[in-house]
Amino acid sequence: MLGAAGEPRAAAGALEAVARQHLERREADEVLVVVRDAATLFRRAADRCGEGRMVQVLAEMHLTRGEANQALEVAEKALTIFRELGCKSEEASALHMMAKTYLEKGDFAKAVRNAREAQGLFGQLGWSQQSAAARLTAAEVHLAMRRRHEALIEAKEVSAVSRRS
Repeated sequence: MLGAAGEPRAAAGALEAVARQHLERREADEVLVVVRDAATLFRRAADRCGEGRMVQVLAEMHLTRGEANQALEVAEKALTIFRELGCKSEEASALHMMAKTYLEKGDFAKAVRNAREAQGLFGQLGWSQQSAAARLTAAEVHLAMRRRHEALIEAKEVSAVSRRS
């Protein structure tokens, strides 16, 4: 089986990439199998952030299947793990995904709040593209609320940041 301590983590990382590919292709059954295997390897490598990322992949899978309630339930678990461990980039990603899910559910206040929190964390990390994506999610929420002016402000800020980068 796996001998060296780094092998489970490397194998888990490879499986994480495969799980995300299955997610992109909307292959839910395959996602479930690969995530289970990857989570086992992350656990063996004592990588709790990695385990949390696998929970996050499951949340994203539920979202792509239109299962917003399940997506939020699972994403909350991932967010709790990331916050407990101080995994800031993963926390920001979870918040952004939750913002999109709340948008789909029509809970605009929570969608904006999560998008803003994700944007702030991405900004602190210096991840300008992800920060801009979270801001665009906030703009999308404003459009859904028929707040065109606020959406335009968000989009202009994203455009200004893009020009500075």
